[in-house]
Amino acid sequence: MGLDEAKREEEAYQGKPRRPEVTYMTSDQAVAADKQKRKPTAANKKYAKAFKKLAPTFKKKNGSWKKNGFKNCCKGAHKMCRK
Repeated sequence: MGLDEAKREEEAYQGKPRRPEVTYMTSDQAVAADKQKRKPTAANKKYAKAFKKLAPTFKKKNGSWKKNGFKNCCKGAHKMCRK
């Protein structure tokens, strides 16, 4: 029975391009767009300041990171924040 229905559908279809299903935006998605950006914590601000201070020592003259520079800069910034 399922095969007969599929065959009838295909005959009715006759090679016309099928349209994709239309999805509508729900009210929940609209609310998510209005959501405020998270506020950085004091620890996050301290880490960002330490990272920016250390970054030039781990970068090359052209501005790209040295080998393991980003990793070492992150470690150093975390170490500075602990003090």
